[in-house]
Amino acid sequence: FSAEILSWDCRKFLDQLFDTDIEALNTKLLICIFWRLLEAFILAMPADVLLDVNERWYSRLEELFVFFANSRLKHVFKEHRHYLVSKCKVSLVCFLSKFFTEDVPAAVQIESLHCFTFLCSQADDSLLFELLAEFPSVLIPLASDNQETRVAAMGCIDGLYALWRRFDFSSKKNGSTALWSHFLDDLLGLMVQQKRLILSDKKFLSSFMTSLLSSSCNSLLVPESIGQRFDQQTKDKTIAFILGSALKLSAFGKLMILSLLKGLGSAILHVKDVRSFLSLLLERRSQHYIELHSSSPKLSGNEIRILCLLLESCASLFSLDNHDFNVYLVKALQVEMMSPEDPAVIEPCIAVLQKLSSQFYTGLTTDMQ
Repeated sequence: FSAEILSWDCRKFLDQLFDTDIEALNTKLLICIFWRLLEAFILAMPADVLLDVNERWYSRLEELFVFFANSRLKHVFKEHRHYLVSKCKVSLVCFLSKFFTEDVPAAVQIESLHCFTFLCSQADDSLLFELLAEFPSVLIPLASDNQETRVAAMGCIDGLYALWRRFDFSSKKNGSTALWSHFLDDLLGLMVQQKRLILSDKKFLSSFMTSLLSSSCNSLLVPESIGQRFDQQTKDKTIAFILGSALKLSAFGKLMILSLLKGLGSAILHVKDVRSFLSLLLERRSQHYIELHSSSPKLSGNEIRILCLLLESCASLFSLDNHDFNVYLVKALQVEMMSPEDPAVIEPCIAVLQKLSSQFYTGLTTDMQ
């Protein structure tokens, strides 16, 4: 496709009507129409568009991107997508990450990842930290069952690592950025080194993260040296960074990250915000299903799965002296006979019972029993 075509008027296209391949001409016309549409859209778009699905301009932007990404001619619209994400007046990184941190069609995920990689290759200082801080989000498609999605996500990891190496961070560390600036380069480098295994076996990434961040883990899949790469303080900071970012995502995104780090066991509950989220889920479960408060929202399927996962981690941390975690487990065992078959009631209860021994019951106070 030649950019010169964009300057053609209708007469120029009509001149080619009788001496060219009509299908090829149709393609050129389609490309030009959408270029004009994009230019008009970007020109008319306000500068203060919010990342809100209820916002009219954002909704239109999202629809345009999904169209270009999901189209049968998506290969033709590659430059359109790049133009859209580089010129649109929203937070580009947040806009793109929404597509690969939620349960959307694979084609849309893949093209959003390609655009993310494109931004990494084009980025200046203005997007540097925003792109790198989005690393935890890229773990979600990297853990996908879809091979093509994993390949696209690995391209983002390559892009982030290359981006890191292009800039001098010694003069840019400040505030919360310093949290990940001490270890993200090593983490990205290790993942690039393990690229072949990450792409060939979807289970490898979870084993890799567990070996890297666990205080003690032996895996047949991962070299022993991986577990010795970070000291305990760095491991704790890395876990806090990944989980802190995950808790800002949709329920689907939270579930994917927590599932990826499930092998860390009780270590995920050492993060204060994770414990707060567990308390919130248990409270919502109690209000809606036990106390029957209609104003309290039901737990979604993904939220139920998250609750079960966190309770299993909590049960693995069970101790007679650990009152806070024991309270979580007791709350999960509450069953209301009004809705005993509801998954939100029964599944957390089963998750706890499958992990506990008789020591748990005998260690409870009389009131709890």
